[in-house]
Formats: sequence, structure tokens, C-alpha cells
Amino acid sequence: MFGFGKCKINKDNILVKFECWNKDNIQEVRIPDGVIAIADSVFKDFQNLRSVKIPNSVKVIGSNAFSGCVNLHSAPLPDSITSIGIGAFVACHKLEEVNIPKSLNTLGAYAFADCYNIKAVEIPKHVYVIGDHAFKGCMSLETAKLPKNITTIGEEAFAFCYKLRNFEMPEDVKTIGARAFESCRCISSVTIPERIEVIEDSAFSSCVSLRNIDFIGDGNGKGITVKDSAFSGCNRLEDVFFER
Repeated sequence: MFGFGKCKINKDNILVKFECWNKDNIQEVRIPDGVIAIADSVFKDFQNLRSVKIPNSVKVIGSNAFSGCVNLHSAPLPDSITSIGIGAFVACHKLEEVNIPKSLNTLGAYAFADCYNIKAVEIPKHVYVIGDHAFKGCMSLETAKLPKNITTIGEEAFAFCYKLRNFEMPEDVKTIGARAFESCRCISSVTIPERIEVIEDSAFSSCVSLRNIDFIGDGNGKGITVKDSAFSGCNRLEDVFFER
């Protein structure tokens, strides 16, 4: 059954609320042209929402805007979007495809965490930080393409992405956060780039297929800090190579 609702838009063209009798009846939403932002939590826990159409006028998706939309299958993101807020799509379990727009420059913490069916993501070049827990628990994620200019991979950014295997560490990364790749069971090799400065606690813990680690730099002459248990539980690790 399809329900009906109305987008409440303020004078600044921000969608601040979706008014309806029963959000459990809402399966499709079309956001009107001219809206420039979707405010925090507007569609939070709309558990039967299946698709949403976002116009090219939208630049910002607020924190938790679609969090808990467990049946959301389709949410194409237009090239106008510059910011995806904290937890914007967290726990959208049925979401399979994510086209992260080239215009994006801010990817918030938990942005796509626990999206169990996403298989691939490509981060655009204007993003420099992968937020904490951004893709944590994306259990079907196999491919993550990151631009070379990423400087920080946040805490648990890709933790428990059990199928992640197609991945290259960005050239400019300086910090790999705590448990950033914990339990990424399919990663078999890692190249630590020249500019790396810190690998935080348990960054690669329980990467049970990891066999080879290649350090190709020394933190721009500052040395590399490898925190406690950074590679704990990597029981198949065979080779660690340091280039000089």
C-alpha cells in the first residue's frame, strides 16, 4: 500500500519535515525541484521507504536523513551534492548501489555504515577524509576506489567489510585510524604509502588473509608510528618489506 505525504520546505528551501499520517505506508518519495538541502532525520526510520528521487538542486543531505530506512533500494545521488552528513544512510540494509557524486567534498561519520548489500564504492577526488565508521559493517563491499589525495582514513572506516578485496591505499594518506580495516577477511596484501605517519591501534586486526605488507616510505622523514596491535590476528602474515 502506498501512503501520501507532503514535503515541508522552509523559506531557505530546506526540506525540514515530511508530513504524513503513517510513515510506515510511505514507499516512494519525490523531493521537489528547488530544495537545496535535506535536514537532519527527515526520513529517519521510514522502514518501508523503497525509493527516493532527489533533484539536482540538492547540495546537502543532513545527518541521519535516511538512517534506518531498511528497505530503501534506490536513492540516486545527483551531481549537485557536496555534503553527506553523519549517518545519512546508516542501516539502509537493502541499498545495493551507491553513486557518490563527483561534486562531494564531505563524507560524514557512519554515512553508509551497516548498508549490508553495497558491493562497490568510488570516492571522488574532492574528498580528503573518510569519516569514522563511514562504511563499517558493509558486509558485501568488495571494491573501494579511493582517490590518491585522501589524507585520513577514519576509525573503523571499513571495519567488518568481510568481502573487501579490491582496494589500494591512497598515495597521500597520513593516518589510518584505529580498527579502520578490522576483520576485512579478504585483503591479502597492503602497500603502506610514502607519506604515512600513523597506523592506529588494531588498524588491520583480524585481517586473516593478509600475507604481505610493503612499507614504501618513512613518513616524509618523520618516521612511522605503528600503534599497539595494529596487525594483531593477521595469522597468515608472511612478508613485511621495508623500502629504503
